[in-house]
Amino acid sequence: MKTIELSKPVAGHRGQIKQMRFREPNYMDWSALGEVESPIYHEGSATIQQHPAIIAQYAERCLVDEDISLLNLLGLRDTFAVRDAVLSFFREASEPASSPTSPTSLSSSFVGTPAQSES
Repeated sequence: MKTIELSKPVAGHRGQIKQMRFREPNYMDWSALGEVESPIYHEGSATIQQHPAIIAQYAERCLVDEDISLLNLLGLRDTFAVRDAVLSFFREASEPASSPTSPTSLSSSFVGTPAQSES
């Protein structure tokens, strides 16, 4: 969960909204919307291109406890804060797992190991 403190509160149905909370995207979100960034290769180098329309759709899907129409009232500074929150979910999820008990490290440590049974 990410909480954005708004630099300029917006008027909602329940009064002034001073913060917005966003849940982490899940499998269904990702399978429907796809990636928020993609590499662009040109002359031997790569840059990352953000996809604002997809980021906006994630913000709408993942906004918690508020009407998504409130996103339209945000100023540019708060819009960028929402963008950064959405992007951070993807960047954090892409970081290598540091836990020795992560599913990847467990499965890779048992690859090729014959099964043993006790009689």
